[in-house]
Amino acid sequence: MSNQTGELCWQARALTYGASAIRRKLKNTIRDWFLPGNVVTKKVAYVITVLGIMIRTVVVISRLT
Repeated sequence: MSNQTGELCWQARALTYGASAIRRKLKNTIRDWFLPGNVVTKKVAYVITVLGIMIRTVVVISRLT
């Protein structure tokens, strides 16, 4: 049982760290969004990143339940 509790703590810490990293990345992405440059490439990369984050979050949540 203690192993499962440790696993839950690790997952929660990973989620917390992931959330702050996502916020930081979003802030940077939004700032980059309005800068000139290859906007299409940035938007595609942004969509792929968001999809990856969503998939990872779903996997973690399904493991927790």
